[in-house]
Amino acid sequence: MTDHSVLLLAYGQSNADLYPAAPALPCEAFGDPRIVTFNDGHAFRGLLGASPLQEATALVPAGAASYETVKCRNYQSFQIAAAARLLHETGIGAPRHVIVRAEGRGGRRFHGTVAKNGLHVEGILSNVDGTDSQILLNLSSAIRISATLALQAGAPLSRIIVNFVHGEADRGTPKEIYRQNLERLIDRVAGFAAEFDLPVHWLILDPAGTSSMGSGNNWHCRLAMREVASSRSNAHLIGAGYAYPLDDLIHYTSEARVLFGEHFGTAAAHLLARDAGAKGDLGWMLDAPGPPQAFLRDSTVELHLPGSTDFELIAGISDAELTVEGFSASHAARCRVIGVVQSGPRSVRVQLDQPPSMSACASLDYAFQIVRRDDRRSDSPLPAGRGGWRSVRALDSMVLPGRRIHQWVPGFSIPFAEMEQG
Repeated sequence: MTDHSVLLLAYGQSNADLYPAAPALPCEAFGDPRIVTFNDGHAFRGLLGASPLQEATALVPAGAASYETVKCRNYQSFQIAAAARLLHETGIGAPRHVIVRAEGRGGRRFHGTVAKNGLHVEGILSNVDGTDSQILLNLSSAIRISATLALQAGAPLSRIIVNFVHGEADRGTPKEIYRQNLERLIDRVAGFAAEFDLPVHWLILDPAGTSSMGSGNNWHCRLAMREVASSRSNAHLIGAGYAYPLDDLIHYTSEARVLFGEHFGTAAAHLLARDAGAKGDLGWMLDAPGPPQAFLRDSTVELHLPGSTDFELIAGISDAELTVEGFSASHAARCRVIGVVQSGPRSVRVQLDQPPSMSACASLDYAFQIVRRDDRRSDSPLPAGRGGWRSVRALDSMVLPGRRIHQWVPGFSIPFAEMEQG
């Protein structure tokens, strides 16, 4: 065990450890005393956008602290699952403490808005007037408090890992605008952390979208997240949320939180090991693949994922009423996907019923599906816009016996006009 601490800071909206997903699932590792949180009565869920009434004075075991407060009792934290997996993966090189805390608020966009009744609704970045929102101020305070209390505990904070789960509220925001907002947030948080000379890393989950009762997941903010992760060395798109069941229209179940929490924890462990100079294949759960290279010939598209990790297309996971194994062509393409088969260890072949239009809006989409009101769709707890393209390799869950955690290809939308031809 090392003499430092790591902060896992969940940020975003309700799925960022704010939604009360019940029940809390039993796991002895969740009670590890090295997994800690603040003693301010808000435990892993944080202030939920409220102004603090009192400041934390110590770090306490997160499992016990969460059970002792009605605000968190019997709710499943994905961050506690992430911390447990991080400690499991790092072994003797584990941090002395892993601090878990969320600071966000459900249903909030990046920027504040004015509701129909005239009420000002803050964003995760700013208020309506452009000033810092209380949500962002709480994030800044969480960094300051973590650094102070970790030092007092004799295990100084060495880095911050922001587990970013967002997107639903900004589902209609244009890609470029969302990208600018996310980059601004990353820069602001870097500024907060710089006061304590701390590096910040961002682990981003590709949002799942809605259940079959909603409008799907063809959100351009998802494409913006991928672009940010591709352009910034401290940002990583770790995988796709569409593989995990939903509790209702938009919120993940307790089971889902455990599973993608373990994914977050493994990604964090890979990040720490990589930065420590470890060798080997340490990136397959840290950086999701894609988008694939695309080759169009007449009415056939060949897709090839980069990297060395093998991926397989599992038939029957997607909603067959909406897509073919998660693949579809946009309305502007004037064609339909009629078949998808595996064509190599990281490749699939998509067959169209006719050559597609080359208009700017014509695209081949994967796990990027709009659901219209009159569309037929299957009844399933899984997100409507799901797919079945996942890694062959998988991890055994620490919490759910028999369950395995795969890397899933995040959703994408590739214009036919941008594919290599012939």
